[in-house]
Amino acid sequence: MLPPIYLDECIDRRLADNLSSDGIDILTVADAETISDDDEAQLTFSTSQGRLIMTQNQIDVRRLHA
Repeated sequence: MLPPIYLDECIDRRLADNLSSDGIDILTVADAETISDDDEAQLTFSTSQGRLIMTQNQIDVRRLHA
């Protein structure tokens, strides 16, 4: 079973819809109203919600993770 996932704004909404229809707990930046937040705020938010973050912004997220 997958943990809850938080989808960053660079992830297509159709993926959220498909995962959600498969019973996976998905939260998007649009749903959370965090679209304009910077990468650090996105990572902090996902962590505070106990969610994995899914993004295509690997360079900035790796820097923040380190």
